[in-house]
Amino acid sequence: MKRFDRYFLSIFLQSLVLVLALFTTVFLVVDVLLNLDKIQNFPDVAQGTTLFYAYNLPHILYLLYPFMVIAAGMFAVARVIRSRELLLLEAAGVGQKRALAAIMIPALLLGVVGLGLRQWALPSLAEAARESPYGAFEYRKGKRISVRDDDGNVWFVRRYNLDERTVEDVRILNAAGNRVIVAEELHWVDQRASWWSPGRSKVYDLAALTAPEGVESGEPEYFDGALPYGRIYPADFARRRRSYSDRTLAQLWADSSADREDLDLRVALWHELWHPFVGFILLSCGGGADPLARRHEGLHGGQPGDRLRGAVPDSAVLVRDPGAVRRVLARSGCKHHPGAVRHLRRRSVLANVMISALTMKVETPIC
Repeated sequence: MKRFDRYFLSIFLQSLVLVLALFTTVFLVVDVLLNLDKIQNFPDVAQGTTLFYAYNLPHILYLLYPFMVIAAGMFAVARVIRSRELLLLEAAGVGQKRALAAIMIPALLLGVVGLGLRQWALPSLAEAARESPYGAFEYRKGKRISVRDDDGNVWFVRRYNLDERTVEDVRILNAAGNRVIVAEELHWVDQRASWWSPGRSKVYDLAALTAPEGVESGEPEYFDGALPYGRIYPADFARRRRSYSDRTLAQLWADSSADREDLDLRVALWHELWHPFVGFILLSCGGGADPLARRHEGLHGGQPGDRLRGAVPDSAVLVRDPGAVRRVLARSGCKHHPGAVRHLRRRSVLANVMISALTMKVETPIC
């Protein structure tokens, strides 16, 4: 790694830190203002606010990951161009692609880092956010909702409040469909990490009640305290639709390979694989690293093009002196390069048109 590589790398890292701080600050300020009523209702405002953004901010920043990479790269390239350092390197014989490699390669490595974060860090964070009452980003309160837990039990809740960690008028149908819990109110206990019935709740045996032979007594079973079955986290009530953020890329790949008919899963998999590299792809197209962007390397880049740009005089000279084109090509060493000839001819014609337009006199008729 040469000295200018380390210099360009430091510029890119400084821009990246600046962009990350800018995105984080803007998001926090705007979100705090929008969710101030939710934050004020937390039992412990300081702890609740810290956990609330600790669980949700990384996912938001990951969604903005490509924008941060391309913004940092654009700021770094703009700074290099504005200070004329890229021009000095070209004069020293270092091409633009070689000079910008210290910015493009770290952008590519950031895509690999983002892929690693998606595989190992974000799923664990999503699971921890699900287990915490502060993990729900929205819908802190709601009415008339049904949610299925991991065991297949269906929870019908008339009203829930995550700030108070209570659910009211609850019906829990087990996965087999033969038992149902009826509770007026349930409270979430942090120490037990489970729901607790403060009063007497009922459990009905639907299989016995619907049996052809009937039952002598249809009285339910009563209980208080822990639930006989059913386990769900408070934040699950606030999620209207589960995403794939709690699954690793390996799990998504295995699930997609097992069920090739699930198009939503395949689209989600390819989106997760490409998402960290979008910033590098856009930065490559904007920085000219795209191999399809320059079809005539000898004209626009490389040694012949560099010599040609340094040897071309003012456009007016090309117009006034017909032999200037041949002399320029002879000095630059590109006299047999057809692209260079076409380039100089187009430039001469364009300069001729511009000079004619600027020097044209407009005669006003006298009536």
